[in-house]
Amino acid sequence: DHYSFYGRFRRDAERLLLEEGKLCPFVKYFSYIPQYAQLNAAQLSYYLYWRSEIRRGIYLKTDINYLFLYAYEVINLPEKIPPKKGAVILSRLWGAYRDDFRYLDKYLGEWLCDYCLVHRVKLPYGLISDFVFDVLGNSSLREF
Repeated sequence: DHYSFYGRFRRDAERLLLEEGKLCPFVKYFSYIPQYAQLNAAQLSYYLYWRSEIRRGIYLKTDINYLFLYAYEVINLPEKIPPKKGAVILSRLWGAYRDDFRYLDKYLGEWLCDYCLVHRVKLPYGLISDFVFDVLGNSSLREF
């Protein structure tokens, strides 16, 4: 059976990009590779609500996989989310949640570095300056 992993993710991301969420309770979500198609109705509702709040600058309780799903959305939709704005979103996510999820230092450090290099945008250093020197050793990309 043919399944287009990336194509499905991208179609779902484009379809849900402008969806706004409504207040709802937190629902746990786990996946090794987060995808919209894996979310049940309650998880999708929470994701949309959480993401809507993030866009307002409010960082609610989350599972790491909701955070990864949003990061994948930003990374994979550069024509919908301008890379300069995407770098800011990724930096703010990292700063807001790194104390809850310490391994974000490894993942978002590398993803943000790659993202900025690929799209030729400046790293929003002011948003990560409080912790950037704490995480340099966690990145395999020395460009960071």
